[in-house]
Amino acid sequence: MKKITLFFLTLLAFTFGNAQETISFEAPAYSLGNINAQNGWVTTGDSTGGFITNQVITDELSTDGTSSLKIN
Repeated sequence: MKKITLFFLTLLAFTFGNAQETISFEAPAYSLGNINAQNGWVTTGDSTGGFITNQVITDELSTDGTSSLKIN
């Protein structure tokens, strides 16, 4: 019974662990800088009626392509 439970949990973790989606933040759809209002993205609002500015498209640490999303 323990082997079946372990197998089921491993299969379940593998199934949900591979459900990630790669999103390309490449030009021309995105430009370096704040992601708010780029290609339909909306960032979290701040308490003053603006939007937080720590969610940016950057050329640092990209793994797939030349740009990535950086959240500080």
